Amino acid sequence: MFFILIFQRVFASIISSSSLQSCLDQGNSTLTCSQKLFISLSIENGQLSGAENFEATLTSISSDSNNITLIYPIKITVAKSQVKARYRLRYIQDFNNKAQELIIAKSIFDCEDGAYSNNPTCGWKYDSEHKRIWDSQGYCCKCTFEDFLGMNNDQYQRGYACKAFNLGTESATAFCLVWDDLWYSSYEIFQYDIYYTITVTITKADEFGNYTATSYTISPSTPIINTSDSIIKLIGDFHPASPPPSLESFVLFTPSKPLSHYRVLVGSPFWMLLSRDIISFDGSQCNKVGTSYTGFRGQSNKCSEPINSCFSNQLDNLHIEDIMRISNNQSPLYFASRFGNLTIVRNNDERYLEMQLSGSFATLLTFELSADSLKFFTSVSKGVIDLAEITSFESLTLDGTLFTQVSNIGSIVASFTLSILCSEGVSPISAIPLSLDSMQSKQIISKVAVINESAKNYSCDIQLLDSIGQITDSFRLYFNTSDRHTDQGTQGGEGKNPDGANSIDKKSTNLGCSDYCPDWYDLACFVSKGCWESFFTFFGIIIGIIIALIAIKIVIKRYGLCCQKCFPDKNP
Repeated sequence: MFFILIFQRVFASIISSSSLQSCLDQGNSTLTCSQKLFISLSIENGQLSGAENFEATLTSISSDSNNITLIYPIKITVAKSQVKARYRLRYIQDFNNKAQELIIAKSIFDCEDGAYSNNPTCGWKYDSEHKRIWDSQGYCCKCTFEDFLGMNNDQYQRGYACKAFNLGTESATAFCLVWDDLWYSSYEIFQYDIYYTITVTITKADEFGNYTATSYTISPSTPIINTSDSIIKLIGDFHPASPPPSLESFVLFTPSKPLSHYRVLVGSPFWMLLSRDIISFDGSQCNKVGTSYTGFRGQSNKCSEPINSCFSNQLDNLHIEDIMRISNNQSPLYFASRFGNLTIVRNNDERYLEMQLSGSFATLLTFELSADSLKFFTSVSKGVIDLAEITSFESLTLDGTLFTQVSNIGSIVASFTLSILCSEGVSPISAIPLSLDSMQSKQIISKVAVINESAKNYSCDIQLLDSIGQITDSFRLYFNTSDRHTDQGTQGGEGKNPDGANSIDKKSTNLGCSDYCPDWYDLACFVSKGCWESFFTFFGIIIGIIIALIAIKIVIKRYGLCCQKCFPDKNP
């Protein structure tokens, strides 16, 4: 009997093999024994058919009544699927794409934002049980007495500017929170599990040469196959050089509704993985994903801040930022695509985030076969490097990209390994296993990072190895990096600093005098807080009133009262 095993879509290596007498003890005095061959194989991730194969031969087999010498081989074909990491998901809640402010001009007499008002200016929002959502009535900013007199110059007025002697429309502004049409669904991410299947197809002939094929599937959840001719076991996986990323600290955001929205239709390219520290799940914090009514209404100094001061770092802002980075050939900061090719799959009631894994991801299998000998064949073919280039990029970033194209110019399917060895200062790049059909070409994209801050020239030796480790082609590539660009964010800037005391020493805040001393007549507060403008404004008002009273007294004394002139006393 003749065994032949041809690997389809796998790259297999024999780890060990041995021939011995295998006996089955069933608890009685008789042992059932047969000659067995044990083989340990490592099976790589997703290769083309015909790249690796092995063959076992058996001289005879026992039939119903006699021993029959077989001339027909038994063929076992093994195919391993693409290895994937599956992250179990749990739905959390929906988040709006972009919260915004709506402003309404009112007067100080009719702008209403009370917590128990039946008809606030912004109206109420209601939950699914038709109960009022707390803080959804927005808030009002009203002009102060100083604004009315035209003497308030120490703060920025949110909304409509206050005008002197105006108590009508625009003497108050209502600020309402409104939502964008687009919503995202968010998911908690759990630890990944490795998922793949290995299909074993056994094709054998009876004594008359009639072939039949039987297929079996082995996987981490069903790790053993037992047939009349063999036992196949999945022992486990070798730890890969580049394991799947751990995503438990992130939250997955997927555009979900309306279904007709462009981002929903595009799908996974617009998914985002965000750190929990930039998310407000209860909506009570400003300038985070999820900012809602309580955060909007409860923000400090809200009447002295610019419009939309509570709505930075919304999902729309992060989306636009990554689009701009991609257009500038930079890696995204938030899109899930920065981790690889991701999809969502459903298995019964479970939902998973699935990531395809590239590179070496070997599985250990053992075969127990009835055989007398085994041969292992490796297809060897000639390969060439067609193209290799790296664009210049900034130091200490992951924005470097190596583009490589290799081709199999031989006449058979074969396995190759692309080795990339760079000069000092370049982070190591893992070797890339390949399987190419005859005359097939493939493009490979690899990320390149350097650890030096300054501009420098580097080189990389790119080698294409065949299936037995011999170099079939090589290429030396030169590239350079630019100096690291320093970004101070919202801090720093150029310009001469004004004279003044250090804010840390004085323990000051950004509150104005109107916040410390809201009453126009509080002289003690003016003095203690150093609000001298308000102090002198108070005395200006008092002096103005005194002058006005003196003027009125002089007029009365000189001209008398109007009633005395118009209606003189009739009594003599």
